[in-house]
Amino acid sequence: MQDTIACFELPPRYSPAEDDELLDFLRRSVGSPVQIDARSLRSFDGLMLELLIMARRSWQAAGQAFEIKNLPDPVAGELRLLGATQALGLEGGQA
Repeated sequence: MQDTIACFELPPRYSPAEDDELLDFLRRSVGSPVQIDARSLRSFDGLMLELLIMARRSWQAAGQAFEIKNLPDPVAGELRLLGATQALGLEGGQA
């Protein structure tokens, strides 16, 4: 039986310091494959980046899928400049 994929769509601007929605989603989704849809994302802060990196590491350690998809090119470029694409699982993919 295949696990249901838990999905979350990031808003255009997101900061965990201002909104716990992503953190709440991740807490509810522990044990399930996760897909983060970034199609609307236009800007992010370091806290969001840190949260996504730590979540991906946790999901990997648990043997669960953690995917970020539909990343806009400008955001992908920023992540490349920060050297964060590999930590987010975007190397060789869309970023």
